[in-house]
Amino acid sequence: MRVLPLLFLGLVALLGACRDEELTNLAGGITGQVCNPVTGRPAAGATITGNWVNPFNDKEGTKDTTADENGFFTLGGMPVTTVTLAIRNDEFQNELQVEIVEREDVQLTDPACRDLPGEPGMGELVGQICNRHTGEYITEGTVTVLLASGEELVADIQGDGSFVMPEVPIGIHVVYVQAPGFQKTYQVEVTEGGQTLLEDQVVDCQEFDQLSTGMIVGSICGPSDSGEGGPLAGAHVYVVQPIDGIVYESWSLDDGTFAIEGIPAPQTGLQVRAEKGGFVYTWDNVNVYTLADAPDGTNVTASVDCQELVPDDDRRYLVVQGTFDKIEQVLSRMGLTNVDLLEGVPMDPSDLWSTAAFGNYETLSNYDAVFVNCGISETDLVLGLNGAVKENLKRYIREGGSLYVSDWAYDLVEQVWPERINFLGEDTVNSDAEHGEDGDYGVDVLEPGLADYVGSSDVTIGFSFGNFAIVSQLDPTVTTYLRGDVGYRVNGGVSTLTDVPVTVGFSDGYGRVIFTSFHQETNDAGETETLDGPEDLVLRYLIFSL
Repeated sequence: MRVLPLLFLGLVALLGACRDEELTNLAGGITGQVCNPVTGRPAAGATITGNWVNPFNDKEGTKDTTADENGFFTLGGMPVTTVTLAIRNDEFQNELQVEIVEREDVQLTDPACRDLPGEPGMGELVGQICNRHTGEYITEGTVTVLLASGEELVADIQGDGSFVMPEVPIGIHVVYVQAPGFQKTYQVEVTEGGQTLLEDQVVDCQEFDQLSTGMIVGSICGPSDSGEGGPLAGAHVYVVQPIDGIVYESWSLDDGTFAIEGIPAPQTGLQVRAEKGGFVYTWDNVNVYTLADAPDGTNVTASVDCQELVPDDDRRYLVVQGTFDKIEQVLSRMGLTNVDLLEGVPMDPSDLWSTAAFGNYETLSNYDAVFVNCGISETDLVLGLNGAVKENLKRYIREGGSLYVSDWAYDLVEQVWPERINFLGEDTVNSDAEHGEDGDYGVDVLEPGLADYVGSSDVTIGFSFGNFAIVSQLDPTVTTYLRGDVGYRVNGGVSTLTDVPVTVGFSDGYGRVIFTSFHQETNDAGETETLDGPEDLVLRYLIFSL
């Protein structure tokens, strides 16, 4: 008589356990905000559909809801598994994956939402890329921002032609688009905390009129005195004479090629100019024909593989001379003759070279770039740079000047921009980072433009002098051009430090600062007109970027 009640109770308990398990598995939910991936703004009225496979019974499930006017939504009653959210409205479609948590509402963080204030000194670049040759949006490829320091930021192009690149440093940048059968370059100015739209974001995607427009194409490279050197990315190429009030322009890609498109045609006798850093070239009497007559455009470098740029006589440079380094000789071999020299080791120790170089801003601002050799007098640095010198240097860089610092002069960078580059040892102790072991070191070329220019992803650099300055850590905004394993003098012996940056650079405002641990010496033949060695190639590329 007591068996049936026990069986009944056991059955009830079993059913209750199944129901509890089922309820537990359906206890999760999602809440949050969804946004338009192109504009970053809330996706008001978007449809949000959750799709999943229940891991406990292998059944497919789905639920949907609609976002409110601010893009907020809630979905509940889903199993503890991975749910795919399909987000759609008339302007876009997007997918996100969310891991459901038992008895909780997971807070969705949609990376498309960018209404919040950005990082200080940063903005956002967005757009939708149109191929004006076909009248269709690009559906794959990359958008690359070439920063003033040489660093590259890359974003993928989505299926509707859109892209989003957050946290782009404010200022003027070269942007180039690469996709199968398509390439295009822009120059944009990114503003703090806001969105910068590429040109194609605000125009209809329409095909170029083959009967009324044409284009100019070509390729840019650096001087090849010794048969070395390579293509130059980021060269500004433009038609000097505005046409109907418009300046037609473009910028070279990483392989040195460029295309200035959409030019009203035909045109005769145009002047076209290419500029990068302190180097230029001008083509005279360029004729542009319609795409119907010249579908491949007017190639201004058809008679040469690429056009070598030559020094711009309007650029001025200052070199602070040191005991061990001879950057001025490298500049001379590159054909840069508009160079003023300042003695970095004064006869009178009380004379401070830093005050002579940077103490008067009006004088300093006359120079496009300043080079500080290794082996300058360190009296200035031991005493500590005075406040006026620091402020003048900061202003000079922010307003577009460039500074190149070599090896033992590293304290100059450390005292003015301590937050950007952390050198080995104590920051407050002069020369405390100087522990490198001399020798030849194989280093990796990390910056893509430099790798294209030297034609290799790794080179061997000679560190001619011991106790060179060693970089320890970098701020994320600093570009590493070269990095490798180097010898480190410690406790009377030598050990190896791995992945040490040996050439780095960063932008501040419109200017650049570059530091290198190795020296630029004369070549084996002395002061000749021939550029040789990877050290010369690296410096030459960096000068093109100054």
